[in-house]
Amino acid sequence: MRFGAYGRVVRWLACASAQTEVSANPRSYARREPPRIEKRCGGKNRSCLQAPPRELVADKLNGALRPRRRVEHKDGQSTYELAALKKTIYSLIDLREIMLGCNQRYLAFLSSLDDPSSGERDLQRLSQPRVGGDERKVKGLNFFDRCEQALLRALQRGEYNVHGLRRADLAKHVDMSVSALSRQISRLRTLGLIKKVAHTYRYYLTRLGRAAIAAACSLTRFNIVPTLAAAR
Repeated sequence: MRFGAYGRVVRWLACASAQTEVSANPRSYARREPPRIEKRCGGKNRSCLQAPPRELVADKLNGALRPRRRVEHKDGQSTYELAALKKTIYSLIDLREIMLGCNQRYLAFLSSLDDPSSGERDLQRLSQPRVGGDERKVKGLNFFDRCEQALLRALQRGEYNVHGLRRADLAKHVDMSVSALSRQISRLRTLGLIKKVAHTYRYYLTRLGRAAIAAACSLTRFNIVPTLAAAR
C-alpha cells in the first residue's frame, strides 16, 4: 500500500508514539530515536536523522497500536474488539487517542522522578562566597563551624518566628561583639537566609533559611555526632 499525504501523517505520528510510549516497567524502557543513516548531506558524508522505514512503521501500526474498533467478519457480522490499526485517514481519530494516552503516561512517569537540582543550587548559593550590594565579598556558610552553628541555632529559636529578631536579641545567645554581629547579619542577608522588615530593625528567616538551618542541625545532631561517637 502506497503512503500518500495522509499516510505520511500517520507515519510520523507512529514515530512519535515510538519515542513517547512508556511500558509498565519504566526502568526497562529506553527512549528511541529515528535511525541514523550515513548519506551525503551538503556535499559531505555525515550522520543524518532519517524517517523510520515503512516496515518499522507498519509493524508499529499493526502490532503495538491496537485500538478497540468495529471489526467486520467474513460472515457479515461485526463486533467491537482489539484489532490492528488501519493505515487510512479514518484511523486518525483512534491514533490521536492512542498518542494522547502515550504522552500522558510519559509525562506522569517524568513527574514521578525526583529533581534535586534546585537543592544543589541553593546549597552552592549558601556555601560559596558572594558579592553583596556594597561590592563587598562575603564568605559562604560553614554549617559545621561551632560559632556559625550557635548563630544559626539562635536564629531558629521559636520566639523569633513570631515578632522577628533584632541584633540585641541575637547578642543574648551569641558570644560576639556588636560590630561582628552587625557584619554577620549583613552577611546572612546577602546569602538569603534572613530578610529585613521594611522601616524596622527586625529580621525574619526566609523559607530557604528555615530549611537550611533545620537540615544542618538535624544532620549534625542525629547523623554525624552519633556516627563519630560510635566509631570510638
